[in-house]
Amino acid sequence: MMRILHTSDIHLGSPITAHLDGARAAIRRRELQDGFARLVYRARELSCEGIIIAGDLFDGALISRRLIESTLATVASTPEISFFYLPGNHEGDVLKKSGISLPDNLKLFGEGWTYYELGSVRIGGRTRHEPRMLGGFASGGGVNIAVLHGERREGQSGEGVIGMQDALASCVDYLALGHYHGYSARRIGRCEAVYSGTPEGRGFDEAGDLGFVLIEIEGTTLRHSFLKSGGRRLSIVEADITGDRTQAEVERTVERALLGIPAEDMVRVVLTGEHTASTLRDLESIKRRFSQSYFYFEARDNSRLCLDPEEFAKDPTLRGEFVRLVMADGSLSQEERDRILECGLRALEGESAFGRWS
Repeated sequence: MMRILHTSDIHLGSPITAHLDGARAAIRRRELQDGFARLVYRARELSCEGIIIAGDLFDGALISRRLIESTLATVASTPEISFFYLPGNHEGDVLKKSGISLPDNLKLFGEGWTYYELGSVRIGGRTRHEPRMLGGFASGGGVNIAVLHGERREGQSGEGVIGMQDALASCVDYLALGHYHGYSARRIGRCEAVYSGTPEGRGFDEAGDLGFVLIEIEGTTLRHSFLKSGGRRLSIVEADITGDRTQAEVERTVERALLGIPAEDMVRVVLTGEHTASTLRDLESIKRRFSQSYFYFEARDNSRLCLDPEEFAKDPTLRGEFVRLVMADGSLSQEERDRILECGLRALEGESAFGRWS
């Protein structure tokens, strides 16, 4: 049996400053680099003969020479594994332009098709997309793998687009795809079109289980499985505050929602459910309480304002008049209406958005 590891979108050299300060961003950048080395080690443990990198190994074209040399040293340290590297839309020809000597076990793809043989498996890749581009793979006794980076769509291929109609008409058994940062797989005809996803998350759009794909080939039979890669996880945790009235109650709800989340995680807590105009939801207080417990912590409020229109329909007070005027204003979005109602009702009760007035 032959085993090949499929990965993509590692984005080495990413600044990672959207959420993290200088010190923690530096730690996370180093973790991405260590994560690549860990991925190669996993491939060795799994007795893989090849590693497919389907684009965006690096985050951009302006990558430090030291990082490139370190990455290539990791590749060269496992000569028993062949690396099949397709540049993505981020890095371009960063390796060629660096002028650094490349290891013999690193195989590159260019604009047009380049093919490599790994036992009975034919691996082809290209960076430029065009209609009917998958027709160059011949049927036979082996297995065909195409390596591409771009958006999977119906119809035919085009610039930046990998068309499933092309895959259906081809002799490709496995499309090793990169560009999307989450795992997904779709069978079309004889072909499995698979995004491996990124093995290490950088932002909360990459929350949850991340990893790589293990391809196993026996004869002409190919199967694949998704394996978690470990490393630091990004977690989005929902806390339903329906029924809470005080800040202490809200924070207890958050505390319960965080049970079981490891301290090394990067965490975003999202308040959900319904709140009244008088419900206190101080996000800064929540952040102060929990931020020391995790590598990174932030809080967001997606809870909805709950008002009973009947309660204010015949209310003769200024409070009732205010609610009726805002509810009748068709120019406001729901979010704007909720925000105005909440601020206004707090003000009428002698509070501001920042606490009780003196």
